[in-house]
Amino acid sequence: MVRDNAKTKGAGNDRGNRSGATSGKNLDGFVEIMADLIAEAKIEGLVTGTTKTQVNLPGYLRPSKDWDLVLSRQGELLAAIEFKSHVGPSFGNNFNNRAEEAMGSSLDLRTAVQHGVYGDGHRMPFLGWCILVEDAPKSRAETGIASLIRTFKPMEEFRGESYLGRYDIFCQRLMEQSFYTAASVIASPELEGLESGDYSDMSEATSFEAFIRRFWEHLATV
Repeated sequence: MVRDNAKTKGAGNDRGNRSGATSGKNLDGFVEIMADLIAEAKIEGLVTGTTKTQVNLPGYLRPSKDWDLVLSRQGELLAAIEFKSHVGPSFGNNFNNRAEEAMGSSLDLRTAVQHGVYGDGHRMPFLGWCILVEDAPKSRAETGIASLIRTFKPMEEFRGESYLGRYDIFCQRLMEQSFYTAASVIASPELEGLESGDYSDMSEATSFEAFIRRFWEHLATV
């Protein structure tokens, strides 16, 4: 059922049928996909927040942060999801910025939950992070690591990886280390993506279909 839902909404394996998920204002298409899934679950009492007043959540390290979609029920926070995009020509510094933002947002919210900001004994909500990256020669090209005299060496798996490859590693490790319940990277050409919905996944683990599947599995537990 999850696979069928994902394909219907453009998150399946058909690279030419994304149903315009990345068109429209910013990344609203992705928010709509998730909101539709919540509606299809038909779970009583769920409140899907997508407006400014509904997605502003308190943190522990900072007063609050805006997410893109917040799911709650009777005062319980069930999910918080953020969608980002990364378009060239600059990929190096922006990759670091996106990574730092993602880690910081998770750390802040998870710590807030642990310290009772959302109520004593509040269980950890579903946290989702998804990034749409321009599929371009510069994002696909192998990248080096500055050859400085180092006492401590970068991990070998980062050597020679493209920025899209680094995002794939990043998303997998966000999940491995429980920063996020689900993390996804989607590669799409800037012009062709808008016109035809063409996109590709970097790996099964970080595909948008896997992202949706994990979210659907979470809905089954609420």
